Amino acid sequence: MAAGSGSNARTLGVLARAVAHGFDRIGRFECAHHRAQIRVSFLMPVFADHRMSSIWLPSTGTLRYSPPLGRGGHIRRDGGSTLWWLIVDGDPELGRYLRQQFWIGHRRTRSLQAPLWGTHVSVIRGETPPQPAAWKRLDGATVAFDYDPDAHETQGYVWCAVRCPALLDLRVELGLAREPQPGLHLTIGNALLG
Repeated sequence: MAAGSGSNARTLGVLARAVAHGFDRIGRFECAHHRAQIRVSFLMPVFADHRMSSIWLPSTGTLRYSPPLGRGGHIRRDGGSTLWWLIVDGDPELGRYLRQQFWIGHRRTRSLQAPLWGTHVSVIRGETPPQPAAWKRLDGATVAFDYDPDAHETQGYVWCAVRCPALLDLRVELGLAREPQPGLHLTIGNALLG
């Protein structure tokens, strides 16, 4: 399995450029060069890369204040409550599609569970608003938002970045900081077992 030094240098150059552009090693292929078989790793883009794409796609959802967990309760496993939460219910088909893309992007080796609340945008996550008079004022209203289809993963949760000035305005109206921490995001699933 010997190959000329020029061949190896070309292969290493291609690999170095691919790694520099955010690719990750996933599999193998064989390449014939000058009657010699060279086994090299091939590279595929990583779906959970943390770079944002330049493509933002439109979607809509329904505002839901104090969403219940499971059979109507608001108490979480960690003892916290969902009473001061605001989410936007996303399109279930969009969530299914993005989870399917995640599975395909990981060579059909990593599947995602749907989130407990379905595909959703987290707007307020347990922050008690200083000006609660407007709480639930828009419950059930439809809101438009843009999302970046490049998925990201944080501690097993998979999400897409969201842009929506109207949701940020809602936070300000309630007396909260305009930008939530973490930022607006569309939760599409989790890779956690159990």
